[in-house]
Amino acid sequence: RILNASLWRKVHVDPLPFSELYEVGRKLHPSLPCSISNAVLDVLKKIDLSGRGSGLDESLQVEDATVPTTGQSNIFGHGTRCPSVREFIKLLNRISSSIRFEPGSDYTTENQRLICLAETVDLFAMSCPSIERRREFISQVAAPTWALTADAAMRYIEERIPVISHDMVNLHTVEVGRAR
Repeated sequence: RILNASLWRKVHVDPLPFSELYEVGRKLHPSLPCSISNAVLDVLKKIDLSGRGSGLDESLQVEDATVPTTGQSNIFGHGTRCPSVREFIKLLNRISSSIRFEPGSDYTTENQRLICLAETVDLFAMSCPSIERRREFISQVAAPTWALTADAAMRYIEERIPVISHDMVNLHTVEVGRAR
């Protein structure tokens, strides 16, 4: 009875504007520096295909060449899931729970930004099967957003990928990355 199509109505809901999304992120994680919240939102702006607006008055909007329009394709290629608000919130959660920032300061160290970059790449790009697309994401989106060089970002990410190896002396041991 509930599955009867005549009982349901299809309603279009516009995506949450970036300005409101930023407010939600700040309310969820008020202890994060504003620069971190801005950077996470900037990553989403660069790869979001939902067509969401900035939420500003139309007369105040400025065109941003880094923000894709709905006509553009997914940076990760055909068949991959488009990033959404879910990833925005999840990235804020990961950064908030894994990195300790100085209270009341907007300053972040390079090491903190590297960890943020790693979380960003892990969340947005590591599920993409194409290594070229992942590298493109790192060099064009993630590294500039976290104010890091593309070479340093690429080197850091590629050193973090776990490798499976067998211990030839003790055949009962398998190592995955640094875990044994």
